[in-house]
This record gives sequence, structure tokens and C-alpha cells, in this order.
Amino acid sequence: MTAAVCLFCVLDLSEPWKPLHNVSRPLIIYSASGAVGSFAIQLARLSKIHPIIAVAGNAKEHVEQLIDSSKGDVVCDYRNGNETLVREIQKVLGATGHQNIEVAQDCISEEAKGSHPNIIKVLHPRGHICLVPNYDPQEIPPQMTQIRATVRWVHQNINSYAGVCIGPVDAPSLTDSETGCREFGYIMFRFFTRALEKGLLKGHPYKVAVGGLGSVQSALEDLKAVRASGIKYVVQIADTPRS
Repeated sequence: MTAAVCLFCVLDLSEPWKPLHNVSRPLIIYSASGAVGSFAIQLARLSKIHPIIAVAGNAKEHVEQLIDSSKGDVVCDYRNGNETLVREIQKVLGATGHQNIEVAQDCISEEAKGSHPNIIKVLHPRGHICLVPNYDPQEIPPQMTQIRATVRWVHQNINSYAGVCIGPVDAPSLTDSETGCREFGYIMFRFFTRALEKGLLKGHPYKVAVGGLGSVQSALEDLKAVRASGIKYVVQIADTPRS
């Protein structure tokens, strides 16, 4: 749902039930191997948004299985360095006849990862970037629109960009809406069910942590140390050893 809010409420892209036709609209998805990024790729493909420029690292192979290279989609490896990454993105844009990109979804928003500094180097001067919450980068040019989106918009029925947007806003999908995100969520949750049943969406890869609740700490440590990429941990309570 976070991916859907970013793509369709914030970036104002076409929903899967009214996909683009014969239109090239590049989209950057940064940190594409995580759950949000992976579902963003799948939803963007259903909306026929291409080329998708997915940025990933350790779980690059997982992301390569999600994109459609025949439509110009590519995976760029951030481990090659920031300068190389930006050049690779610019090369993809040039090959599709674009000088820059209008929309980007930053699924990690960490300064140490260099996500938004790399994005703004290829973003249109008045482009839109969707960030994760509780992050307020100061170096994004004021003419660019940065919006910090979260799935709670659906539960709290957010219907205004107030307090979450910095910069000019010209995307009409959310601002001044009388219905807000709750109705959007009502529709999307039902679409997710249907898409999963029909095989249009695939669940995120997961690993069952051994030991039930006793494995929570080690799983969290693996995530913190980035020893697990492109997967979710599942803890089965029934597997917890009896004391």
C-alpha cells in the first residue's frame, strides 16, 4: 500500500486499471529490492509505466526478475559508486529520448546511501520525488517538490499535502480532495486481492526464522547489519521452544 500511495496519490501516475498506452514515462525506483520498491515495480508495470530505472545492490538479481527489459527497464547497481550510477541513469534516459526524469520514488531516503542526491542530479528542475517519512533533506532544490508519504495516509484519511510537502505542488490527485486516501485504500486493497489471485502481483520473498519468537533478536540484527537483502523474515510463534 505504501508503494501505491507514493505512485498514485503522490506522483499522480496512472493506476493499473487505466494504464498508459504508447507513452514513454521514465520512473526511478530507488532501493528497489525492498518490499516497497518491489511492489512499486510490479504496480508500475501493470500501469505500463516504462522505462523503470530500478536502483538496487545486494539483491540486484531479485529486482532483475521483476522488471521488463523489453520495455527498456533496467537495474542500476549503486555499489558501483554515485558517479557511475548517475551516468548509467543518464545513459538510459538518453536511449529513450529523455533529458531528465519527472518522477522518482525514493524507498530508502538515507543520506548515507546517497539516494536523493543521486536522484536530483537526473530529476527535472520541477520534478517530484516521493520520500519516506521522518526525513527532511535540505539540499533538494526548492523548485522541486518533495513529499514524505506513508501508508498511514490511508488509515487517517489524509486529503491534503499540508505538513508533508515541501516545494510547489501541481499534482491534483490528493490536494483538495474531498474523499482523501481512505477511499483510495478501499479500492486498492480489493485490487491487491484480485491481482494476487490472478497472478498479476507476486508476494515478497521471505525466510522463516528458525526458533519462533526466540529468533526475533537475531533477525533484527541481520536486518540492521544489512545481512539480509530483498527478503522479509517470518517468525512462526508455534516454533518457539517451550521453557
